[in-house]
Amino acid sequence: MTGLNEIENVYGETVEFYDLSALSQIGNKKIVLNKFADMVKDLDGIILDIGAGTGKTTIEMANMICDKEIIALEPSAYMRTAFMARLMEHNEVKERISLLPIDVGKYSFRDKISGVMCMGVLGHLKRDEQEKLLYNLVKDFIHTVKLDRHDWEDWPDDSREAFEKMLKWANNN
Repeated sequence: MTGLNEIENVYGETVEFYDLSALSQIGNKKIVLNKFADMVKDLDGIILDIGAGTGKTTIEMANMICDKEIIALEPSAYMRTAFMARLMEHNEVKERISLLPIDVGKYSFRDKISGVMCMGVLGHLKRDEQEKLLYNLVKDFIHTVKLDRHDWEDWPDDSREAFEKMLKWANNN
């Protein structure tokens, strides 16, 4: 993983502006979250949010899927502070969200997972860490879900291409 001190230095005192810097991606994020919610709503298991940041997306997903536990992983103390402040304003979901102060490299993958959110995280990982993460996700998850191309055909180009690349990799491993 990228060193924790490095992560802390990236966010530091600017964490309060993090969500503002992501405003241009709101439209794309809504499309992806809606598709994600449709794909996992009837599956058993938790939702794993890798790199949960300030909790904005995690809470949105919890509101969209009202019967699933969400385990949110966030190594940055700055981000976790923002996350917890936001979560305290959402009584309707706070009992279903667990925020763990770890990065994905330390997560055990013992829970049954119905879906994984990984928004804006892969860039923080080295290539071998990305491959290990995909392997851990794919080995137990990808082959249990039936996907048709129409499930993601209207996603933004970059999200669709990344997802299709992951599926191709999974089918070859």
